[in-house]
Amino acid sequence: MLDSIQINPVAFTIPGIDLDIYWYGILIAIGIAIGAFWAARELEKRGQSVDDFFTGLIIVIVVGYISARLWYVLQDMIGNNATYTFVEAINIRAGGVNILGGFIGALIAAWLFVRWRKLDFWQYADVAGPAVLIAQAIGRWANFINQELYGPPTDAPWGILIDFQNRLPEYVNLSPEQRFHPTFLYESILLFLDSRPDHTQSPLPRQMGRRNIVRHFPDCKRDALLSNLWHHPITNSAIRRLPTQWLFHWVWLSPAS
Repeated sequence: MLDSIQINPVAFTIPGIDLDIYWYGILIAIGIAIGAFWAARELEKRGQSVDDFFTGLIIVIVVGYISARLWYVLQDMIGNNATYTFVEAINIRAGGVNILGGFIGALIAAWLFVRWRKLDFWQYADVAGPAVLIAQAIGRWANFINQELYGPPTDAPWGILIDFQNRLPEYVNLSPEQRFHPTFLYESILLFLDSRPDHTQSPLPRQMGRRNIVRHFPDCKRDALLSNLWHHPITNSAIRRLPTQWLFHWVWLSPAS
């Protein structure tokens, strides 16, 4: 079904400096732009400052991406005994980021920004929740182009083919025609469905709680380094998401918020 879509991970190369621009970064940027546009429109309806939103958005994106990269590096060093120089650790073009680490860093940066600007945290956070889900749902298609974050083998007609160089070691000897679960697609669909606005009071903790549930089901089928217990009801990544859920509820219940 998806086999007819074959896209080179490199979208184009900037002439003169031979700088490759990857679809991964383009799709992430598109996801952020669409999510930001939606959030800005919602904030205008609520009578909140859109200028403050875009200023905070720049800070949140920068801090979030740095946190995502550093979280990945730390996880790789602890779990795989990998070594990094300082330059390698901060080289975001080398690949390797962790969405959970980025999310925690971005949340902390956003909370500090609204405190500094004396804004209503929940007016912005409740709008940011669906915007983040929209951005991530679009960004998940970058994993399809890179042939990553796929699940175990399947005979389902919607399974996807994975090139040998992108397979995990235990799958290298399988047939070239072997298909794998497109877990990126499962998560993308579920995230889009959950991005519908929740008009209840302070919906963000509930929405992020549902997001954690949404992430659990693809993780049960995902066969990647972060989730090697896919055949058990509790996965490694599900355990690692517990601090995120605790952080949301701590901010939610904080009198200062």
